[in-house]
Formats: sequence, structure tokens, C-alpha cells
Amino acid sequence: HYDAGTYVLSLADFGADFANFVEKSHLIVDENGQLSLQIIPKANVEVSLQNQETGEEIAADSSHIFKDIDPSIPYTIEISNNGETAAYSVYFALITAELLAEPEQPGENPEQPAEPEQPGENPEQPAEPEQPGEDPEQPAEPEQPGEDPEQPAEPEQPGEKVGQPTKSKQLAEENKELEGKKLPNTATNQFNFLLIGIILLGMGSICFAVVRKKI
Repeated sequence: HYDAGTYVLSLADFGADFANFVEKSHLIVDENGQLSLQIIPKANVEVSLQNQETGEEIAADSSHIFKDIDPSIPYTIEISNNGETAAYSVYFALITAELLAEPEQPGENPEQPAEPEQPGENPEQPAEPEQPGEDPEQPAEPEQPGEDPEQPAEPEQPGEKVGQPTKSKQLAEENKELEGKKLPNTATNQFNFLLIGIILLGMGSICFAVVRKKI
């Protein structure tokens, strides 16, 4: 079922050069849903409509209206202009598919917009500010003077186990202690006697050799 009314058709839907012969075209729907085609030609142009299934030619009235159009049947529009003829095959079911589509009726369960939030209907409450005096975080108490503060390390007293003296210092102290003391008598005469014995042995050997040579 189509809504009654007159719909303007695009001439390009009939053919690329259809607009060269036709001023305008309308699809008319009466109250019973019956379709009619109106084609208003330019000057010196004649238009005829033919049923392709039966070959019957449909006559137009004085307003160039072709009545009783069946959208399920293909038609041929013939254009005559100064002895020249052009034919255009038309299938109204395709042309009117979008043109006569039933628009959405208002009130038939349209998508309802979301209702705006009403003021006073449990709005999100802002967080309550923290009240002064209600157990606020206490700052850390400063350290009181005199309450066992960390004692600084006592400096080392001079003369109380200061670092060990160096080796050269020890030797100097020992030499200082030995100064003015008499060394012990540790000498011996053994080497003197050994030297005298060697000399005497040598002299005796020389004398023996001389005496023997004379004999």
C-alpha cells in the first residue's frame, strides 16, 4: 500500500537522454493505491506507453497521464520526435522502491529520548568536607631536649693509646738509651794464636827446605 499523492520522478531513471524529450514526469497514487504515470513531453514530441507482456498500448488522457500502471510489469516508453523514434524500457517496481517506501508513522513506538535527570531526584551527593576537630591527623611531636638525645662521640684524649710509633722512631729511642753505656767485653784470642801458628809453620817449612838443599 502506498500513500496517496503525486511524486516527482527523476528523468535520469528512464535513460541518459530522456530529459532531452521530456519536461518532467510524475507518479500519481490515488486513494485506492492505484498508480498512474504522467509524462509531459517537450514541443513536437509524442510519448506512448506499451505493456511489454501483452504488447498492449496504453492511451494517455489530455494531461498526458497513463492510468492503471502495474509496478510488477515492465513497460516500454516510445518517444517520437520529428520522425525519429527512441524506446526506453521501464520497470516501475525498481524506480518506485525507494520513492514510495512507507515513511515511519509518528506515534508508532518511536525511540524515546532518554529522560533528563530531574533535579532533586537523588542527585549524587558531593563528599562532605572534613570537619575541623574531628580526629585530624596529628603531626609528629618534636623531640624534646634533654630526653636521651644521641650523645656525640668523645674525642680521643692525647696520650691515651694514640697510634703505635713508627719503626724508625723505635730505633731512635733505643739508640738514645744505649748512648753513654759501656759495651760488654766479648773479644777472644783464638784468631791471634791461629795467625801466629800459621807464621811459625811457614818459617819452619822454609828452614827445612834450605837445610835439606845444602846437604
